[in-house]
Amino acid sequence: MPTDQPLTDGAFLEPGSATIEDFERLDLRVGCIIEAGPLEGACQPAWKLLVDFGPGGQKQSSAQLTRTYPDPDVLAADGEIPLLSVDAGAQPGQRIG
Repeated sequence: MPTDQPLTDGAFLEPGSATIEDFERLDLRVGCIIEAGPLEGACQPAWKLLVDFGPGGQKQSSAQLTRTYPDPDVLAADGEIPLLSVDAGAQPGQRIG
């Protein structure tokens, strides 16, 4: 459930607790969802995604986002890659750009 309040239950470390060395060990990739549709046979309702990672190729994935995004067409980026900051206050399905 979206909230404007930061999580304070200890689920996250305090800001500044990670070092630059911690960040350098991460392998972060940005991809563009080019197809989204129902994932047949899933135990929980989910969308089957085809993600284009450019030179890294296309990969299939899935996401249990059917309640947040009831229309899978809003997930396909149409060549755009929306990026969010966790504190941006974006609503589900809102495009940022």
